[in-house]
Amino acid sequence: MSKMDYTDIIGRRFGRLTVLEYEGIRSSFNEGHGRSYYKCACDCGKEVTVQRHCLLNGRRSSCGVCFSIVDEGNWYRYYDLNGASFIFDPCDLQLVQSHRWRIDDYGYPVSQINGRNYRLPRLIIEPDEDFLVDHINGDPADNRRENLRVAKSIDNQRNMRIPKHNTSGFKGVSFVKEKRRYKAQISINDRSKHIGYFDTPEEAARAYDEAARFFFGEFACVNFPRDGEQGCRRNTEKRVEESA
Repeated sequence: MSKMDYTDIIGRRFGRLTVLEYEGIRSSFNEGHGRSYYKCACDCGKEVTVQRHCLLNGRRSSCGVCFSIVDEGNWYRYYDLNGASFIFDPCDLQLVQSHRWRIDDYGYPVSQINGRNYRLPRLIIEPDEDFLVDHINGDPADNRRENLRVAKSIDNQRNMRIPKHNTSGFKGVSFVKEKRRYKAQISINDRSKHIGYFDTPEEAARAYDEAARFFFGEFACVNFPRDGEQGCRRNTEKRVEESA
């Protein structure tokens, strides 16, 4: 069996950490085997020692105590401990600076205040309790006020982007093996409405878009967006550039 090369990750980046050197193997009182450790430099300038497996499996990607706020001109960008980021307006700088933020599993900036988790959009808009804050362009990392609006729960669900389990590549479209055609359907008030069968996924996607515009209006999230509409799979950078 070949001996492991402990220097193989030196120089590599893991999130905000860059591996500087191998520090050796250490054993703990509770473990019967040792673990390899590395000296790493965080983007904030702090050096920390991290276990190899924590770097490789993504459990550590920063020094654990740093965050940063960067002025990008028309907005600010906040980087959390893992290097994930979100943008916000200059008028909300004091609010953002007052708390430590992380990005949750749904992509929203979250902070724990008095033992309770709060999402940043809700603190910015402060809607009534029965309402939600919706991102117009569908990007939870874009928390500029012009991108936020108060919405009912049903409206917020209507402009959701393509779900992870989608296999057609288009929202509202699925392939029906028995018919060898693509089906377009839309959910209205938690009930599925059949739109039709089509020869190509693009045709089905365009049919879905027309139905979404008719039923959902400004809250429609479509496959082929027109000017001012929300697309279901555009990236953050493009959205920000388009609205700058």
